[in-house]
Amino acid sequence: MEIVVTILQGILIFSVWFVYSYLKKLPEQVHAKNLKAFELDLNKQLETFKSDLTTDLELLKINESQLHIHKTQEFTNLIEIFILSLSDPDYTDRLNVDPELRKEHHRKMTDLGTKLFLFASDETVKK
Repeated sequence: MEIVVTILQGILIFSVWFVYSYLKKLPEQVHAKNLKAFELDLNKQLETFKSDLTTDLELLKINESQLHIHKTQEFTNLIEIFILSLSDPDYTDRLNVDPELRKEHHRKMTDLGTKLFLFASDETVKK
């Protein structure tokens, strides 16, 4: 009978030791599980943010390429007005005399000034 009691005591001591070691490791396991879930959620958010940034970058590239056409056209208009104003003395003389031509010139310059703010870079506008 003593052998049975000793075996039962051994089984009881082993069971208590097993439960104690399991309970001791339980917080670490819960923490590891929560950490993995948090990392997974963070990775999902990071991928979503990355895809949003990629989409925004592509849209900016498309807008930039579309604006380039307008910028080129307005730059051509600006050069035409400057060349006409600076190199043609007859035009400048008519500009001083003809009020209709003066109004047209002011309208073109105002239009170019407005489009400068719309299509030019910040550095160009500051200059």
